Amino acid sequence: RYREESSRRGCLPAPTLHSNNILGTSCQKESIKATKEDRGPQYVVSAMNEVGTNIHTVRVPILDYELLVTRDPENVKAMFSTQSTDYDISATRANAFMPLLGEGIFTSRGAQWKHSRALVRPQFSREEVSNLDLVERHTQALLNILEVGEDKWTKTVDLQPMFFYFTLDTATEFLYGKSVQSQAAMAGLDTGSGMDGAAFCRHLDEAKQLVDKRGALGKFYWLMPMKKMKMHCA
Repeated sequence: RYREESSRRGCLPAPTLHSNNILGTSCQKESIKATKEDRGPQYVVSAMNEVGTNIHTVRVPILDYELLVTRDPENVKAMFSTQSTDYDISATRANAFMPLLGEGIFTSRGAQWKHSRALVRPQFSREEVSNLDLVERHTQALLNILEVGEDKWTKTVDLQPMFFYFTLDTATEFLYGKSVQSQAAMAGLDTGSGMDGAAFCRHLDEAKQLVDKRGALGKFYWLMPMKKMKMHCA
């Protein structure tokens, strides 16, 4: 069926991104390492560029299965929009993500996915998205964390973790109606909410890293020990 569809559309096989070992796991290891070091997208770009800067879809054989990786905007558009019904997230991804995310829009399929999407959709109405008062409160919290020197300039600071906390605060209030107030927690302020926003951040980030690793193992996701994962998810 795939061959017939390829022939009808005039498609050729995708170029292969070769591994450095016979099992094909070197790319997998490099991808996991890059994700852990927060340079996952950069790794994908550099790996694909090795095949060719004008190549935007590659085949990656790993063990007894293969991945098709694409950065072509038209392919992404087809998968998420114009031909979304032709694609599935697969049981492998659902099972890899389930310990952290549970049943929802990122792990469900078919009718369950449509139900999850319907639950989330009202949050992204024009009125909700344009609620700048919500964003402003957390923006001010971000600005208050930045230390200002005697010259009235802020000191040199790594903004990436601060943007992570800012995004987490705005997202949790936007989606759930209550912020975890991680920015205040990281600044050592008592929020009076009874929630440890700093701990929430840490556990979420650690669990996300493990989910990434679990997903990268593909259909062998079940080989990853779950003790740490269960602790962070709890």
